[in-house]
Order: sequence, then C-alpha cells, then structure tokens
Amino acid sequence: MTDQEVKRLSRSELLEMLIAQQEENETLKSRLEQAEAQLKDRRIAIENAGSLAEAALSINGVFRAAEEAAQQYLDNIRQRSEEQEAACRDMQAEAEQQATETMQRAQAYSDRVHADADAYSSKVHADADAYNDKVHADADAYNDKVHADADAYWGKVVAQAARLLQEQDMLREVVQSVEGIEGAKAD
Repeated sequence: MTDQEVKRLSRSELLEMLIAQQEENETLKSRLEQAEAQLKDRRIAIENAGSLAEAALSINGVFRAAEEAAQQYLDNIRQRSEEQEAACRDMQAEAEQQATETMQRAQAYSDRVHADADAYSSKVHADADAYNDKVHADADAYNDKVHADADAYWGKVVAQAARLLQEQDMLREVVQSVEGIEGAKAD
C-alpha cells in the first residue's frame, strides 16, 4: 500500500488495518510456536534417530523455517509501523492545516465585526452630533423668536403706557381747565 493510499484512509480503516496486522502477528506467533514445537519434536526424533547427521539435517530445516517466519514477522511489523507513522504524520499535518485555516477565518471574521462596529459607532456619533446641532439651532431660533416676541410685546406695552400717560396728562389739563372755569364762575 502506498503512502497516498494510506493518507486517504479514515481512522476506522487504519484501525481495521491495525487489527488485521495484529491478527496476522498472532497467526505468525502461532506458526512460530508450532515451528518451535516441531523443533522440539524433531529433537526427540533426532534423539531417537541415533544419527548425528540426520539430527543436523532435521534441525537445520526447523531453524530455517523458524528464522524465515521470524524475519517475515519482523518485516511485517516494520512495514505496518512505517505505514502507520506516515498516516499519523499526514493526519497531524492535515489537522494543523485545518487549525491554521480556522484561525485565519476567525481572525478575518473578527476584523470584519470590528470594522462594522467602528463604522456603526461613527454613524451613531455623526447622527447624534447632527441631532444635537439641530436641537441647538432649533433652541436658538426659538429663543430668538421668544425674545423678538417679548421685545415686540414690550414695545406695545411701552407705547400703550406712553399713550395712557399722555392721555392722563391731557385729562389732567382738561380737569384743571374745568376747575379753573368753575373756580372763575364761583368768584
């Protein structure tokens, strides 16, 4: 299996591969135990055979089979270990890439939210300043109108008071003239 194929495997598939490898290891262990049992049986056979040459030939075959089985077992373990390490490295690199992308998206979103908040805050401040200016202008205009109305009313009051005083002076003169006429008649 190539590195590309291992990278495409999901965790469950990798676990299945690991379980399969473990089962294969168990099978190889079992075969090794059988080979050792055969070796033991051959020793018995050698003892019974009585010939040193026959015993050497039997033992060589058993050792060769055991050595081949052990080498195959070790090669399998080494290959599976390398495949799993490569798969783990790939998964870690992918996770780091995803984390980096997520952080970049989060930073971009944060920047956008801050920019929107700043723009909204500036608009609210501008609207508040414009409203404040309008309220002040309206208040100044109303104040000017009230002062103008008060000044106009005061002018009317002063003019009427002046007219009343003038009329009072005229009445006084009339009363004095009438008194002067009546006083002259009485004399």
